[in-house]
Amino acid sequence: MFLLNNIDDRNYAKIYPDVPRVVFDLNDEQLARDKNADWRAITKNSIVCVVNSSRKMSTFCRIDHTQRAMPNDGSGEQSVIVGRVAAKIHPYSMKPADPC
Repeated sequence: MFLLNNIDDRNYAKIYPDVPRVVFDLNDEQLARDKNADWRAITKNSIVCVVNSSRKMSTFCRIDHTQRAMPNDGSGEQSVIVGRVAAKIHPYSMKPADPC
């Protein structure tokens, strides 16, 4: 499983209107960073969880494929992963742990 950081809440449906179900994107500069090396291990059927500005894990996606795509925000061609929701955690099911 992979944990991906979208704390800026990029709205992929609006940014990539021609590519349905974009789960996450990275530009070439980000891809070149050592800390993002695991990106290349994300393949078909990988499970990812994208954390947004709430900092909570709630939605898990199964990846269909990766591809290059042109966003409409002027940022240049990006690498994107495309997938479908595989599971959701209900917010009320995540209660704080009992103290020791």
